[in-house]
Amino acid sequence: MYGNFIITDIRSSKNTINILLIQPGWIFCRRHLYIYLTKEEEKRLTPLLKLSNISVDD
Repeated sequence: MYGNFIITDIRSSKNTINILLIQPGWIFCRRHLYIYLTKEEEKRLTPLLKLSNISVDD
């Protein structure tokens, strides 16, 4: 994935995470993406989400 992204929503029950992708060179180009999280990715993201004060919606 290219560019910066901001996590805007996460639903552990559906195992998906909603991120806002900001593409380089396109300041106004933003789109919501739903990506499927594997268990390994979920393990890596959880501490980051806790540090970022993002609540997990069960």
